Amino acid sequence: PMKKQIEQTAVAILGLALLLPGCGPKVHNTQLTPVTVLAKRPAKPKPKMVVKKIEISDRIEFAVNKARILSVSFDVLDGVVEVLEQNPQIELVEIGGHTDARGKAKRNRRLSHRRAKSVRSYLIDKGIAAHRLVIKGYGPDRPVDDNSTAEGRQRNRRVEFTILERTVEPET
Repeated sequence: PMKKQIEQTAVAILGLALLLPGCGPKVHNTQLTPVTVLAKRPAKPKPKMVVKKIEISDRIEFAVNKARILSVSFDVLDGVVEVLEQNPQIELVEIGGHTDARGKAKRNRRLSHRRAKSVRSYLIDKGIAAHRLVIKGYGPDRPVDDNSTAEGRQRNRRVEFTILERTVEPET
């Protein structure tokens, strides 16, 4: 809001300067060369550890109605590996799979369980100790949004990383 207000003020001052005789910028007949500015997209934030969870910046994507993790999600999962490697005090993490409410609840619980199991296998393959990871398929039982909209259903289809046990940090 402040940046927008400053931009609006600058535009208003420039406009006023153009109206006053002799106060505006001088215009010369020169050729202007177009300039292209390429800006990199900001990198997605790395997963971060909060009090009870490891929050991820993006969704973990799976093949439709399958437990196969899509390659677009490997970077996100590699970030989770990094957090777990850098925080050995995190002793136990639950990988919770969630679905939307479409379809039969029992089938969705099985699917979410298989997806959580796939994520666990990925993390183990990347070097995380198996005893640090447990899985739970919640299916549609813990929605975070309204299942009556496409956006809500998409938010409900997720994987969460809940920290169940951690050692106490020694005081320095």
